[in-house]
Amino acid sequence: VHKSGEGHIDEVQTYFGMRCIEKVRINGRQQILLNGAPVFMFGPLDQGFWPDGVYTAPTDAALKSDLEVMKQLGFNAVRKHIKVEPARWYHHADRLALLVWQDMPSANSYDAPPSGRPPVDQRAFETQLRAMIDNLENHPSIVMWVVFNEGQGQHETARLVSIVGDLDPSRLVNQASGGRHEGVGDVYDQHPYPAPRAYESPASQAFALGEYGGIGLKVGDGNPWQAQGWGYTNAQNAEELENLYAQYADLLRGFKDQNGLTGAIYTQITDVEIEVNGLLTYDRRLKIDPQWIAKANRFEWAGPLFTSLVPTSETASPLYRYTFRDPGDDWMRPDADTSHWRQGPGGFGTRDTPGIGKLGVEWNTSDIWLRRTFELPALSQEQIDRFVLRLHHDEDVEVYVNGVRALKKDGFESRYVLAPISAEGRAALKPGAVNVITVHCRQTQGGQYIDVGLGVLEPNRPGN
Repeated sequence: VHKSGEGHIDEVQTYFGMRCIEKVRINGRQQILLNGAPVFMFGPLDQGFWPDGVYTAPTDAALKSDLEVMKQLGFNAVRKHIKVEPARWYHHADRLALLVWQDMPSANSYDAPPSGRPPVDQRAFETQLRAMIDNLENHPSIVMWVVFNEGQGQHETARLVSIVGDLDPSRLVNQASGGRHEGVGDVYDQHPYPAPRAYESPASQAFALGEYGGIGLKVGDGNPWQAQGWGYTNAQNAEELENLYAQYADLLRGFKDQNGLTGAIYTQITDVEIEVNGLLTYDRRLKIDPQWIAKANRFEWAGPLFTSLVPTSETASPLYRYTFRDPGDDWMRPDADTSHWRQGPGGFGTRDTPGIGKLGVEWNTSDIWLRRTFELPALSQEQIDRFVLRLHHDEDVEVYVNGVRALKKDGFESRYVLAPISAEGRAALKPGAVNVITVHCRQTQGGQYIDVGLGVLEPNRPGN
């Protein structure tokens, strides 16, 4: 601005961005194109919470810093989770060229209304949905509107998806990240935890994972919620988190190449109070070495190599003793009498459980106890220190080696995973001798399966 006699007195700067995001059928599957080229959208879940301001960041630099860390970690996308940020957040996302999945904040949270009755705030939800799109539509970083999350307050899905598509035909519309799915919109979005898995999407929709992962790691004692902290699965240290993260990323690579996966969102970028499954702590300290996460996100590192010494039922069917009845307190002892237990090949579970190996014995009761003997070769102490379990468990599992607890893990996996053995469990191993592994698995709902093997992790970290 120039004023007569005073010259230049003020100025304002602006910017613009151009991009095209579209869904196109290629080789029989719906794919996402960015500016005419296929793109795999890989980013973290970002809830936008802060230790002091809760929903308010302390500074504009703090808003920007979160996004810069995402780029440092090799992400190209981010899902802004059931929150609308100040315009500055989207400005930074524009300039950093991040692809934003923008959620509409949920109505009534998880309080699902009775069938046929919409949420009491139906009118307000639609008004604010329209306002969000009108307010943010000029930010080119936003490539997808997410109308609902996991069925929270979900109502009139088809009508609202149609409204969003009419208001903004330049972006993708996600009917409901994680469900309920009604076959409308551009994206079929699932939330498997903790490991990602493949799904068959409707012919008209692109397949995406709006959440997965959630590997918990407690760091330090600065978080007052730490004692109650949880993850969908847990790591004991940074290297273990990095290794498991890389294994999950390698699964995504396979789903992208073989199942048409178009995008995936890892839970999550930062800890949020009792949720300690962030890649950063709540006060924004990195828990991991960013170079390894970035390599995994670029599909350049699949984690450590695993050498099996005690095979699972993925390719063979090792023989076990097993029982469905509670065997008492000493069942895990190596000298326990299990001669009256049944005998059969692994694995154990139901046929429709995702990600299982061979099914040797059908197990459809609440509990199962297993016992198996195996002989280990001569091993160095270094090899013993790198011993891990390879297992598929659905659900809660405890594993003993020669009567010593090696692992206790709640929840379930939808595939085979590597899991660390406790120091006590490693010390109980007997190289060059016969060993005993005993397992208890407990089931509450859904699919069920248990299978366990052992082996050694071989370092596999590429050059920087």
